[in-house]
Amino acid sequence: MQDSVLFVLAMLLVVLAFGMAIPNILGSALSNYGDRLGTAGALFGLLYYLLMGVGMLLAAWSQALGLTLLACGVLGLLLALMPREYRVPATTCGT
Repeated sequence: MQDSVLFVLAMLLVVLAFGMAIPNILGSALSNYGDRLGTAGALFGLLYYLLMGVGMLLAAWSQALGLTLLACGVLGLLLALMPREYRVPATTCGT
């Protein structure tokens, strides 16, 4: 599976999706915090790269990138579908 051109094409789509989604998500998430934009962007960036590092570590340990991406996708979907009463409440950051 990983030797196929289709695998590289699928990975290209994943990289493009991240490259388009992350700036748009951060822009809308930080729109109310203009005075703290640099700090918030740095913290989001740190969290993003830590999560990417953990995912790459899992892929390296398992030697199965496709399976790792599938497992991370399923985990993300389950977290997105989590009922609101189990989510961490949003704070106003001192305002």
